[in-house]
Amino acid sequence: MVAKVEVEPMPKKDPPKPQPTKPPTPKPNPTEAPTTAPAAVKATEVAPASTPLPTPSDTPTPTQVIPTPVEITRGIDPTWEEQEVLFWNEPMWKGLPECTTEFGFSHQLVAAESVGQIMFGPGSHVWPHEHMTYWAVADETGVVQLYAPTDIFRIDLRTGSLSDLERDPYTEWGVALYLCDGHALGLGHVAEPSDVILAILAEAERECDVGCRWNTETFIPAGTPIFKSSHYVRAFDVGLRIAGLTAKQLQELPGYGYSITPWRAPGGNAVCSLEYFPEPIRSDYLNLLHSSTCGPFNQDVPGTAMGYWMPSPSPDIFPSLPSERDVPAEEEIIWLHQTVTESTMHTISVGSATFGLDFGHYVYTTSSSGLVNSRWDLVKPGHTYCTELRTKINQYMWEDDVERILISRLSEDGASLTVEATNNDKCGDGPWPFQGGERTFYR
Repeated sequence: MVAKVEVEPMPKKDPPKPQPTKPPTPKPNPTEAPTTAPAAVKATEVAPASTPLPTPSDTPTPTQVIPTPVEITRGIDPTWEEQEVLFWNEPMWKGLPECTTEFGFSHQLVAAESVGQIMFGPGSHVWPHEHMTYWAVADETGVVQLYAPTDIFRIDLRTGSLSDLERDPYTEWGVALYLCDGHALGLGHVAEPSDVILAILAEAERECDVGCRWNTETFIPAGTPIFKSSHYVRAFDVGLRIAGLTAKQLQELPGYGYSITPWRAPGGNAVCSLEYFPEPIRSDYLNLLHSSTCGPFNQDVPGTAMGYWMPSPSPDIFPSLPSERDVPAEEEIIWLHQTVTESTMHTISVGSATFGLDFGHYVYTTSSSGLVNSRWDLVKPGHTYCTELRTKINQYMWEDDVERILISRLSEDGASLTVEATNNDKCGDGPWPFQGGERTFYR
């Protein structure tokens, strides 16, 4: 039985100074960043907006927001961001102009009346990522025109092979647009490059293997048509990554949240793009949200189970080289977070079936006390907890019946979490010993 939740070329020229400030505090002086441009994705699921995360407490209040801890409890050197090494959040490309005013957009991305709804959530992914805002198209054709929301100084575009493009003019593209200060705007589920984009690509070098990639400096002024939304999914996704700021500075930005190890998370420097549009565009977009908030992208709560967990521990001292940072593959992680549609429900997103749960999302209704169905941010060291999980069908629906119970125990230092799922449909009174199929994940 299924329970339904609330419904749903331009010639190259010297770039002029962009419209949008340098970050409020000085940036480190590194030379390389580990980020890459997003590839086109095939997931068609869209996700609704988030509600604010509660602050961990014995009696949580769902309307409170996620805390911003001063220290990281697992022992990572709190000065790692300021080391004179290769900074984890350095802009990816050299030579991009600095912002001359406070960073922001100056033009609409798409006409608000062409959008049916803007939703926030992980979609088909099982980790926090940069493109967690999904824009559903209202037009019956499923296609709308997208524009450059601010001046663009570099493009990194990827799509299928040349034969794919010849066979299907609506082939989807993965798009990274680099702005002032190295900030990057990512677009997914877009197609039909504009004449301006095609003219730029005609002069740029391309690399083609399984797919094709164009990566070039250019200048595209705000307001220029760039792509159309995809015919196939009647939606597109948008991600904004802010380069150059430390994690502490990012915590002050709209929608960021809190990440213990931002260099290991795909959403480690992602913020809510809606907040960077001028009025009245900003309010028009925010009014299209499934709820009143966009974010947080990161939900780590130190000393508890809530957050992003990986197959190997993070080093105590920040690794200076990107190659040493060991960013895990999606199938290797679990993500314990608040369900984006219901503040009283939490989710565990699972990359692979290594401890009794298959790939996907599982939800449960939280309890504010006790060891059964405790909120993730109330799961703390010293106890073994039991959680009654239901399969999540999509962002709006999940099964009525409990499919598995999850046994979990947090290490004393809060740096590792051991979990195992069994076929029981009820926790009972406990105790809940591990049955031999457990696996340990790490911060």
